[in-house]
Amino acid sequence: GGVLDSVAERRHIAPDFALASCAEATWWHPEKVMPALGSFPVGHIKTCFPRKNGCPRQGSVCPSSLAHLDFCFGNNPHHALDGLEDFSHVWLVFLFNLNGTNYTPKAHIAPPRLKGKVKGVFATRSPHRPNPIGLTLCRLERVEGHRIIMSGVDLVDGTPILDVKPYIPSYDAPFGGSSSGGGGER
Repeated sequence: GGVLDSVAERRHIAPDFALASCAEATWWHPEKVMPALGSFPVGHIKTCFPRKNGCPRQGSVCPSSLAHLDFCFGNNPHHALDGLEDFSHVWLVFLFNLNGTNYTPKAHIAPPRLKGKVKGVFATRSPHRPNPIGLTLCRLERVEGHRIIMSGVDLVDGTPILDVKPYIPSYDAPFGGSSSGGGGER
């Protein structure tokens, strides 16, 4: 349950979303938000992490964790992957689908790694965001038909993947190729 089977079912939900106010819990329900935005998963990732507890915060913590993504995009999903094998890494744009539907994102939060220090939500990697969308970088191991196999994955099994983009160092790496030493923070 929970997965919408047809475009007609997906589009049917969108009008309910249009009537919801920002304060309503339905605002955060993925089955209402994503169709209203015209966005649907290209697949659901299969990982070794069955729950949020135990799932690493960053893929670099577990570089050997393997996962695969079977694409369900179009009539010939393997066509969408032509050329992807030329890249070493991919960005996965995903939905934080396990946040629940009864939370209200806060402007200030206290991430665990900051030991009580409060920051604005946009200065953190918290999954509890105004739009429950995440981005992670994974090593692309190989492409097999309509499936990609990756390592260094930090996602819970079944996470909806909204998009996949190749990592291009000349575009994606910060200018100068170095970080400020604080995880990008100044």
